[in-house]
Amino acid sequence: MASETPDVSVIIPVYNAEKYIPACIASLESQTLPDFEAIFVDDGSADSSFKLLEKAAFQDERIRVIPTEHQNAGAARNIGLKAARGRYISFLDVDDGYDQALLRECVDVLDGTGADIVAFHFRERSNDGTLTWRSGFQQEWLDDMQCLEPKQDPEKALFFGGASVWNKMYRAQMLRENTLRFDEIEIYNDMTFVLRANLAARKIAGLDRWLYTYRYNRPQSISEGRGENYPKVRDALDSFAHQTQDMEPAVVSTARAHFLIKTVLLDIGDYRQKRADEFYGYCRQYIRKTQFDAKRIAAFYPQLNTMICVFRILPYRMICVMDMLGLMKYLRKRIHSRKERKL
Repeated sequence: MASETPDVSVIIPVYNAEKYIPACIASLESQTLPDFEAIFVDDGSADSSFKLLEKAAFQDERIRVIPTEHQNAGAARNIGLKAARGRYISFLDVDDGYDQALLRECVDVLDGTGADIVAFHFRERSNDGTLTWRSGFQQEWLDDMQCLEPKQDPEKALFFGGASVWNKMYRAQMLRENTLRFDEIEIYNDMTFVLRANLAARKIAGLDRWLYTYRYNRPQSISEGRGENYPKVRDALDSFAHQTQDMEPAVVSTARAHFLIKTVLLDIGDYRQKRADEFYGYCRQYIRKTQFDAKRIAAFYPQLNTMICVFRILPYRMICVMDMLGLMKYLRKRIHSRKERKL
């Protein structure tokens, strides 16, 4: 049973996910930390998702279900944030899973360090079941207390833990004090949230543990059809620019460049997709206008610095040739700056 102020509120947006709900609930109920609440926000599902969640809530009073009309994952997460009562906030995608110790270990780190955010590593599960271990942050960026202070190293803070919201736990008070919410858009709502939260935090801790399993490119997920969503990247970028007007311009410019390069590398993917050339042209022109401290970025993130130079120079036709030769796949791994291992 969760207390009136549980240690953690876990927020899970759900949309037509009946296939994944039983495993998701099992992942939560296996947690070694018992004092949590799981807030499922049903985003207008047309399948039996809501009925399954209602049944689960009847059986376990730590589970709360909030139905809403279909909007998007960003709006659903905001509804969950508003309802959350926990000291800390964690996010879970319904088709993913937590390791048993995730909530307990993250709470211990946040309690022990006083950090506002803790980031941890994760595994990727592909459609064929292959698991890839990914490191979510650079261990060498941390001090003796395993923490990073964003005010001292804002550029490092931008990239610490990656751009996803689910491999982190947040102090609820910090989110409220900074009025942090998700952009209510279909894609990239977590990327803009992470960037703003990382810059707002007093300290970010790193937990050197693989605690989350992410399902990569599942059928019917947004990532399967990103080629159709290129214009929405501009919405996310405009929102980020609007909400960071009071921040250091060089830091914001670096964040925008990083955002666009990841988009070019990860979301075009197949450079023969419709409108890929148009989108690449937009990103390239934007990156050409970006101003930032190249020496400072090169000192701790040489991959990003190199890619900014590459995309300022190379035309789309050359990118297509590089993709045919397998070089873009190599660059995707380099820009992540993550260690990987497969079993």
